[in-house]
Amino acid sequence: MKKLTSEILISFVSLIILIIFIYGLGIYKYGWSRYGVKTVVKIVPYPAAFVDSLWIPLSKFENQKSLILHFYQSTSAPLEDEAALNRQIMDSLIEQKLVEREFQKRKLLISQKEIEERYQKFVEENKGEEEVKKKLEDLYGISTEDFNQRKTNFGKV
Repeated sequence: MKKLTSEILISFVSLIILIIFIYGLGIYKYGWSRYGVKTVVKIVPYPAAFVDSLWIPLSKFENQKSLILHFYQSTSAPLEDEAALNRQIMDSLIEQKLVEREFQKRKLLISQKEIEERYQKFVEENKGEEEVKKKLEDLYGISTEDFNQRKTNFGKV
């Protein structure tokens, strides 16, 4: 019984490793962006890029791209060159990672109080919380809860 259990466990682990490998191959070699890729990259931390010893998860790239594509669709703006968009997103994420590293080196922190003050100013400039909620949902396809989660994580490096 013990041997059967260990064989089943080894088979299961081998199957998971094979699936991770196949998706990795599909993503990196064949440019998969469908076939459950968005779900898999949320679970498996495939790297999108390396910045020195730091890495940027593919899930972060996909998330940024999803927000931008939603913005293009909601504003009916034409997407001229998806490859250029991908480069812009990647450049932005790399720059962000370098800034985060510099913040860590210098032991700089953005307090949640500062973030909340800026957010409140933004809300005031945009005619209230309801208008901000509508813009977030219409333009980017995200809820205020999702935005607040991003806002909360912003100061954490």
